[in-house]
Amino acid sequence: MAARRAGGSIAGMFHCAWPCLVLAPLLAQEPAARTAQQILRDFDRVGMPSMSSGGDAASVQRFKDEIAAGCRRKAEFALELWRTQPDHARAAEVLDIRWAGMTNALGEAEKVAAETKRFLADPGLRADVRQKAAYAQAHALNGSPEATNLQRLRAARLLLEAAPEDERTGLCLVEFAERHLGDPEVMRPLLEIAAERWPESPHAGRPAGRMLALLDSIGRPFAEQLPEAQRTWFAEATAQPVAATVVQVWNGAIRTAGKDRELEALVALHGELGEGGRLLGLLHGDLAAKLPAAQQAGVAWPQAAIEAPAAMAQPFRSHRLPLYFVLDRQLAVVAVTWNAASLAERVRELRGE
Repeated sequence: MAARRAGGSIAGMFHCAWPCLVLAPLLAQEPAARTAQQILRDFDRVGMPSMSSGGDAASVQRFKDEIAAGCRRKAEFALELWRTQPDHARAAEVLDIRWAGMTNALGEAEKVAAETKRFLADPGLRADVRQKAAYAQAHALNGSPEATNLQRLRAARLLLEAAPEDERTGLCLVEFAERHLGDPEVMRPLLEIAAERWPESPHAGRPAGRMLALLDSIGRPFAEQLPEAQRTWFAEATAQPVAATVVQVWNGAIRTAGKDRELEALVALHGELGEGGRLLGLLHGDLAAKLPAAQQAGVAWPQAAIEAPAAMAQPFRSHRLPLYFVLDRQLAVVAVTWNAASLAERVRELRGE
């Protein structure tokens, strides 16, 4: 009987203790969610360096690392706020900062494109968050080498629907046109929207206007659009007919810190051209002073000096350099782009490959 009482006592103790034994590990694994005030306090406390402490490669890299670390922390806090308190008034703001940092500082454009796609698939998504997600997706796809022109075009149109008056929408339309190398009639209506809605914007309307003028050069002989001083040089450089000619218009600037991806793409293209293509350069400024550094960086194709942008007529007065013209066998312009990585595909098309 004593044994039964002892056994019953042990069983009762186990029965009473069982919930605690089972729930204790679970409770330890799931701490209480932090308040919005706590999350935003940490988000706002993340500091960002204002400028590099020096111009040498080590200082620049240290500056980039500090920027990346700060963006990573802010991205984590933004996601924590959204997951725990999606109705908070600052949710759209911090998500915007999260996606910008991931795209611009962390090199995670593909991840941003995928994440914002999930956000935009929610029909009940808040209007302000939808606007930020649409912009982040368009910006990320514009900066992703893996994205297709069709994906970028769809994102641009979605952004126009979500944020038709936001100046950053105009910026994304310009970004899309900069990276697009295809039918100019796809780019033209988007650039016209940017030029009309934000005519005085240095990031939207003004560059869009200059890009529209560049599109007008397509279909015309390139030589006719050159300044008189360069026409003889161009005629001699193109005396031998080839299927494709690429003309690089640039200022001779060579990146000294990190990779110069534009220049790397051109050097690779020059190595692939063979007898069916040719690459030429028009360099703004002092050719004799700039050419040695360019050659040391791998520029092995012919270069000619050309007037500074402010003194030049269209189509060479671009909003930014480098700028590339693709010419066919008759030396007429068939494409204009600011994206060197997209040139190889168009050259292969002209060569029938």
